[in-house]
Order: sequence, then C-alpha cells, then structure tokens
Amino acid sequence: MKKKILLGVGILVIIGLAIFSVSYALNTEKDPLSDQKIDGISFESAKVEYKDGTSTFTVIVYNEEASNSSVRSIDINITDKDNKDIKLVSNVDNGLQAGEGRLLTATTDKDITSIKSLEYVINK
Repeated sequence: MKKKILLGVGILVIIGLAIFSVSYALNTEKDPLSDQKIDGISFESAKVEYKDGTSTFTVIVYNEEASNSSVRSIDINITDKDNKDIKLVSNVDNGLQAGEGRLLTATTDKDITSIKSLEYVINK
C-alpha cells in the first residue's frame, strides 16, 4: 500500500514538473509589443495594423514622473522577423506634463506586423 502511495505521489510530482517546464518554456520569449518603462515614461498597449499598404504603429505614453518631461520625439526602432531594421519617429509636441498620457502614432509603407524586437529612444 505504501509503495502505491509513493508511486502515485512520484508520478504527480513528475507530471507537475513537466507541466511547469513546458509553461516556462512557452513564456521565455518576451512579446516585443509588451509594456515598457524608460526614464519615467511608460509605453503601453502598443499595436501595429497593416491596411492598404500602410503600417500604423500606435502606443500610449505616460509621464509617470512628478515633474514635466521635455520629450520632443520618440524613435521607434523595429527589427522584423527577417532582421530588417525600420526606424519610425513620433513627435511629442510640447513635451509631457506630469502624469499626462498621450496616444502616439507613426506610419510606414513597410509591413511591420512581424516585429521581432522593438526599442524606444526618447529624444529630449
């Protein structure tokens, strides 16, 4: 009886470890469109849409600092699945006030729906 219980517990532990290993492996690659925070500016809900030969990149930016930010523009550096680099620029007129959020948009005639990596560069 003890052997059956130990065997059952052992099988459950092995199954549990196998499930944990698989779920961990599935989450090792970070989604390039996931939220980011750089120098007190957060980038949230990024998305790309491709329609009629134009890609539109949108992201919500928030100044999470207690003071105003002198951000002038944000470079959006994209590497696609073919390792091609694409640079988009979105202007931030008048900077960002403390706690202010704004939707930024940038467009290109390239299909950028297969983003491999994404980097924001804040220009002050």
